[in-house]
Amino acid sequence: MRDGKVLAHGTPEEVLTEPMLDEVFGLAAKVIPDPVSGPPGDPDQRPPRT
Repeated sequence: MRDGKVLAHGTPEEVLTEPMLDEVFGLAAKVIPDPVSGPPGDPDQRPPRT
């Protein structure tokens, strides 16, 4: 959600994407599957955009 509007819906794999994190939060993140449970996560953050 952003500004009270749903920007995407679906499974975590469909919604938790690098472009979506950047669009919604301005977050440059690398999204990879969790090695144990499978759903995506952000293991580390890349440096902020300049």
